[in-house]
Amino acid sequence: MNKEYHVLWDQKDKETYRVRTEVQQMTNQFARELTPSLAQEYIGSLVNHIGPEYHSYEQFVEKGKGVHRKLGREVYGPLIVGFLGWVERELAKKQVAEGPVHFALRDAWPFYTAAHVLWDGSSVYYPVGTYLNRPLLGIEDEIAPENAHANGFVLEYLQKNGIKDNGKPIALVDSGAWGTVIRALKESHVSHTPLVPLFWYSHNPYIKGFLNDVLHDASLPLEFGEVLNDSMECVFPQGYRRPVAFNIDGSTRTLVLEKSDPLSVAWGQAALEGVAEAAHRYKDGISHEEVIKSLEHVHALSEMAKQTSEWTGVLPTHTPTWSKGDEFLAAWPENLLP
Repeated sequence: MNKEYHVLWDQKDKETYRVRTEVQQMTNQFARELTPSLAQEYIGSLVNHIGPEYHSYEQFVEKGKGVHRKLGREVYGPLIVGFLGWVERELAKKQVAEGPVHFALRDAWPFYTAAHVLWDGSSVYYPVGTYLNRPLLGIEDEIAPENAHANGFVLEYLQKNGIKDNGKPIALVDSGAWGTVIRALKESHVSHTPLVPLFWYSHNPYIKGFLNDVLHDASLPLEFGEVLNDSMECVFPQGYRRPVAFNIDGSTRTLVLEKSDPLSVAWGQAALEGVAEAAHRYKDGISHEEVIKSLEHVHALSEMAKQTSEWTGVLPTHTPTWSKGDEFLAAWPENLLP
């Protein structure tokens, strides 16, 4: 996206100045998740899409909420519902017939949100949200380098959330894509327990990916899975920064959750509300044909963004592919997962 976006800000207007300040905070946060250039392009086009026709900070935020709620409901929601149906079928194949399904937060929040609607007691599965990330498990992150200060309490936190090395299979849903967290979790914390990970999109041939399957069925390029994976970061802004530390209060240890910038909190929540609405709409299921149609629509939106440089809710390209990915996969233990 080569087009430069210019938003006319009245520096003397306190409302406008607040909008400008919080947009910059959101851009800075996105830069940590994507890259500075991709974050700038996306947020710039988003602000221009919302438009300068607002009279207050509150009106600007509300317009952004409406945009994100619609995306969650109409663009990503049907795919997410399809993903959870796929998760159920894959777990059955792996002979995980019932019980908890752990969702790796933060990235899996949209899936976790939909699962609360779809698995509200009528399903043999139920969702459990567990914060898992590379820094927390001591893994380097190329795009967002952060130092974790887990103080050795990660195992205790995981056990409290039901991830125990007791031989009972653990189902884990994540956005993807390489399996660095999966390998660290398996080798360091549940080495004697079957771990069954399922990804939204997978680079790893040993871990099934939903988008990998449906992109094949739709005759769309597999690399679009990377674009869609990164787009999820944009459409569902994280309400919390990535947790990398524990708070110690006597004998009590809790994971430190720090709120993100105000726009990410407000718009991310609106997008999740849209997903919940889609889950209610498709409570009785969604057909494979509808999933393919939704995927084709999202792909078309990405192509439109690429050709016009306009905001569509889908990125025109993806972040740099992990430079050590091939090396990581070459060293993957073949019998690590069931």
